[in-house]
Amino acid sequence: ALKEQWLKELASMRERIQEMRKSLVARLQAKGRKNFNFMQKQRGVFSYSGLDQDQVHRLRVAVSYTHLT
Repeated sequence: ALKEQWLKELASMRERIQEMRKSLVARLQAKGRKNFNFMQKQRGVFSYSGLDQDQVHRLRVAVSYTHLT
């Protein structure tokens, strides 16, 4: 019973991550960004973004600025 519950929860988390990736890719493509379809094919909790160092820095600045306002 406990293993079955764990497997259901695991499947639910896996599906949620896949849906979040799908949504992110769709939003990026709607903004005309480069092709991020490779992100949908990745598995696991972490994923490779394909961003270079400068893009990561700009994203950090934008996110930290958003949290300050």
